[in-house]
Amino acid sequence: MCKEYLIAEATENRSRARHDGGLGEGWSALAVGIVKQAMQDYFDALYTLKDTKDAPLALRTISDVARFFHSEWYAFLCSLDGDMLMRRIENMVEERYSPNQRRNFARAFTMDIEKKKV
Repeated sequence: MCKEYLIAEATENRSRARHDGGLGEGWSALAVGIVKQAMQDYFDALYTLKDTKDAPLALRTISDVARFFHSEWYAFLCSLDGDMLMRRIENMVEERYSPNQRRNFARAFTMDIEKKKV
């Protein structure tokens, strides 16, 4: 019941924000931070599975983040398609797999998304 209430409230706030011209700078920064953290978690979990095939925590993280990217909460925070974002991260992991470059590519990717104003 609590979860449904929060989603309903977030949807109502988003509707109100559209009429007020946006969420405001502070709330937008928070939304970007939440989405960036989910992206980083997804990237790290996929990367971990490249190194270790048996990684229950990575599998759980992938499942949790995928659920987030398909949620109403994500849609409230970000206008990017969740499936597209996950595919981009997956492609990036496939193309750039190298233990030494892990953090650098994840950081560059999140900065690229931030420039596009999530």
